[in-house]
Amino acid sequence: MFSIFSWKRRGTELLAAVVCAALTHMAAAAETVTVRLGPTFRDAEGVPLSDRETLPRVMSGLEDLLPFVLFDGQTCADLLVIPWGKMRGRDTLRETWVIITSLRVKCWVLSQATPEARVIAADPTDRITPQIISAIMGYLRQMSMTNEVWKRTFMSFRGGEITCANPWRCTLELPDGRNPPGQSLDFKLLMAAGSERFIAVTQIVSGRSGFVYGVRLSGIEDDSPEVSVYFFDLE
Repeated sequence: MFSIFSWKRRGTELLAAVVCAALTHMAAAAETVTVRLGPTFRDAEGVPLSDRETLPRVMSGLEDLLPFVLFDGQTCADLLVIPWGKMRGRDTLRETWVIITSLRVKCWVLSQATPEARVIAADPTDRITPQIISAIMGYLRQMSMTNEVWKRTFMSFRGGEITCANPWRCTLELPDGRNPPGQSLDFKLLMAAGSERFIAVTQIVSGRSGFVYGVRLSGIEDDSPEVSVYFFDLE
């Protein structure tokens, strides 16, 4: 027989299960990581990939761009492991390879985020600051002192003029008359996560883009943030 006592007991058990499920959902929501994408992440139609809200959908949108410069079938995972000399671009034009290296840096950045992360657009507080640029330049100078490959490859300036097109894109340019002329560095925010910033740096000489690499800065609220650099193998 179905007694009042058993109904109350089952009701209590049901309530406990509901409360437990709600608490579990709240805990999971609290642990969800949010990453903020810079406006340079766009799909083939120019729509910001941050609108896709989840990392797998953002990655899919980025990979849709690869066939424009690479042979079909290559993914971000492929792009991160194929050596520079084995990369199969659709042509040998300088501009094409600048795009390929830029896409690889973006693939690398997305690979650093938790797959379950929620994606939103970067806000003005994620801006590139003179302090961030100074930290990157200082790190490159330090590494170039002991590494000939870095010294030959990376441009680092002790001074220059910083101009910003928006909070997430800035240029550091040397005064005219330097050798080579028109030497500058372009900094683009790719992703922000907590106190970390991921930035793409493009070296420009006489108005022509060249070497592209990624930078990860941790603890940007500190006077001396930790800097690491990602790039194609140069050996």
